[in-house]
Amino acid sequence: EPARGGGSVVHVGDALLGVGDGVAASPPEDADRDAAVVPGAARSGLAEAIEDAGIVPHEGLVLDSDPAGRSLAWAVRYVLSIRTNVVIILASALGYFYVAGMQTFAIVFVRGRFDVSQSLATLMLVGVGAAVIAGTLASGQVSDRLIGRGHVTSRPLVGGVSLLLAVAFLLPGFGLSSVVVAIPLLLLGAAALGAINPPLDAARLDIMHSRLWGRAESVRNFFQTLLKSGSPLAFGWLSTVLAPPGPADNLAQGGGAVGLTRAFLVLLSVLVVGGLVLLVARRTYPRDVATAMASEAATSR
Repeated sequence: EPARGGGSVVHVGDALLGVGDGVAASPPEDADRDAAVVPGAARSGLAEAIEDAGIVPHEGLVLDSDPAGRSLAWAVRYVLSIRTNVVIILASALGYFYVAGMQTFAIVFVRGRFDVSQSLATLMLVGVGAAVIAGTLASGQVSDRLIGRGHVTSRPLVGGVSLLLAVAFLLPGFGLSSVVVAIPLLLLGAAALGAINPPLDAARLDIMHSRLWGRAESVRNFFQTLLKSGSPLAFGWLSTVLAPPGPADNLAQGGGAVGLTRAFLVLLSVLVVGGLVLLVARRTYPRDVATAMASEAATSR
């Protein structure tokens, strides 16, 4: 029985603890002891798809020793040498940048753009939150099912398509002044934004040795926090720059939401960039997964 914690492996042929009898079962003599269960990818069936496709790892990135004891500086260099990881960090950071700006100015935008009360604007944002949850639940299931059918690159694909769909829905949603027509589009855009995270979160584990997950997340959160912290300032400054001339109180509200509307539309470009780089990452993702699998197998012996 493997030790707890998620980092252990059981080689085929190792002694197994009998269920209920407390004794070890003898392994078959001809068992293949080189086969190992790899954390992360194997649990989702991705390892089998990678092997069936004959994907070979990057030999220079395959770890031959346990990385748990390596320094933080070494870990940062290593996780940033994995190309798919860099793309995922960039795409997710851009997505969080946009979402942070929307969250900051959502009430001001909805009230100014659609001329509704504070209570109605808040109620509309509750609907947006529900749409985000729906998108989050749907995308993880979709990407897992696609992997089960042998589509190795489904996770970066679903993430990239979700970002581009968010742009496709939000672009007309922000441009329309009719609340009846705009709100369904904004809800669909919110669902697409929510759909980004599950496949990317899973992909980050697929391409990383299990004993580097914590430090890899530290690197990702560092860049993500940098962009998120500057997002409200960027949205607010751009909305003021793009607002039409008017009284000071009008400018304080983003030009009656005109400035905010223009800022939201212009900054949709960051989501386009994120979606496109994720689609490009489909080329590097399979080999990076194979590299993580090879590293797990090499360090488990």
